[in-house]
Amino acid sequence: MAEEVTNTVVGKIVDLLFSAAKWEIDYVRNCTKNVDMLRNEAQKLKDMTDRIQQRIHAAKENGDVLLVGVQNWMDMANIEISKAEEFLEEEANAKKTCFNLQPCVNLSTLHHYSKMAINYTPFLLQHQEDGQTYESCVSILTRTPILVDLYQTKNLDDIDTHKLALREIIEDVEKINKNVEVAAKRIMINEEKVLIILDDIWEQLVLSDLGIPCGNEHMNCKILLTSRRMDVCEGMNVDRNICVNALKKKEAWVLFKRIVGDEKLANDTSMEKIAKEVTKECGGLSLIIRAVGNDLKNKSIHVWEATLDRLRNHAPLEIHQEIRKTFTHLKLSYDLLGSKEAKSCFLLCSLFSEDEIIDTLCLAEYGVGLRIFDNLCSINDARKRIQMAVDTLTSSSVLLSEGNKVKMHDVVRDVALLITSSSDGEEKEKFLVEAGNKDTTEWQPRNRTSESYTKISLMDNRIRKLPDHELHFPLLDTFLIRYNLLSIIPDEFFRGMKEVKVLDMSHNKIRSLQQSLKLLTKLITLDLSLNRSLKEICIVGELKLLD
Repeated sequence: MAEEVTNTVVGKIVDLLFSAAKWEIDYVRNCTKNVDMLRNEAQKLKDMTDRIQQRIHAAKENGDVLLVGVQNWMDMANIEISKAEEFLEEEANAKKTCFNLQPCVNLSTLHHYSKMAINYTPFLLQHQEDGQTYESCVSILTRTPILVDLYQTKNLDDIDTHKLALREIIEDVEKINKNVEVAAKRIMINEEKVLIILDDIWEQLVLSDLGIPCGNEHMNCKILLTSRRMDVCEGMNVDRNICVNALKKKEAWVLFKRIVGDEKLANDTSMEKIAKEVTKECGGLSLIIRAVGNDLKNKSIHVWEATLDRLRNHAPLEIHQEIRKTFTHLKLSYDLLGSKEAKSCFLLCSLFSEDEIIDTLCLAEYGVGLRIFDNLCSINDARKRIQMAVDTLTSSSVLLSEGNKVKMHDVVRDVALLITSSSDGEEKEKFLVEAGNKDTTEWQPRNRTSESYTKISLMDNRIRKLPDHELHFPLLDTFLIRYNLLSIIPDEFFRGMKEVKVLDMSHNKIRSLQQSLKLLTKLITLDLSLNRSLKEICIVGELKLLD
């Protein structure tokens, strides 16, 4: 009897052990299947969040109130999706290492990721189930308020405070209040069709606070607004964005000739040649073309030449009141950038040659060296942060998007160079930019003000020779001389720039590095790429702060 009991117990133990072993073996055998299942469910949840986000966006545009819980579900779903994507990336990298670098398959790796996938998939399934309610409805219909009286709910005794708040949103709002009141009466009482034009908006406006009837119950009121900032238009839920691009080269020339007179240019080939250069420097901006053309049409050729020199030398504030106004507006676009990183990115773009297509990775590398990012984790994090800054700048119309790269309009670049032409501004920056001049084969500082420079850009020239003596640059943190023809850097050259953090000497013909490079003890970013004759770089190892 005891023997039978013992056999039964042993048999059950063997069965349990066999089942457990089979379960563990299945983890290894079905790793790909289990991971694929998790991948599919993660994608289903992502598709669901995209659909629900579309409904949320539509509800917000209609002014409807979101259901309690929908935003929390979206936040949690995005967290779960991020976790799944991180897991899948980790699994793919582990599998690549396992198969490519080891002589045999690492069974423990397969077991680990297979089991993780099996355990994690139910969370994705549960979140999909919880989100089914929001697939059909995400909001409660909210009735658009009727503006029976422009300030029905306002306490007029507190009107001064109200006006002060409005003044922060739009300059001199008091001057248009009377016109708005008249328009509101025509819209609400007489039911006339009225077009209200809000020109040159810099901040998002609450139209009801301005007393402007709007919404579905006032369809007889149409509103046209102009702004240099895309985010303002998007924030005000405009029905349609119309982007006004710069004029093409031929169009700009036609406009300029129309303003100054075809006959005047046709009869003077010298003036026509200068006129074409002046038009080019206006960068296709019709306002500047008109201002310059009207200013020059009755002037002598000497004034034309002087104007061209000023445009080329980034000193338009001396030319004409209308041009000053345009540049003031562009400077205001810069001043209104809330992000310090966006401002730094904007100024960095001015270091590149005119019309150059700028790689955001290059901006990120410079930004890392200059420590413009707070709490940075990696170069990949820097690239993301730069992209956020670039998005801010493109939405504000101060940078032009070129796929994954960016471009700075000639006139905007002039404004950036004006901002950095002296060290009096809040940025405490002073740039020396002599980039993109193919006639420059040797470089010497032009004047004795070099001590105040913080950044020097000599990119994209044909420089073969640098000064063979020490230059005093005590504040210099950036020196860019890539895309030149340098073969030798004089040993004394770096001795006077010990604060440099970013040094880009890529795309040259440098054969060796001088010992004075060791003096750059604060150097963080160094680029020596594509110096094909450069073999010995041991000295770089002595620069301890290099990223």
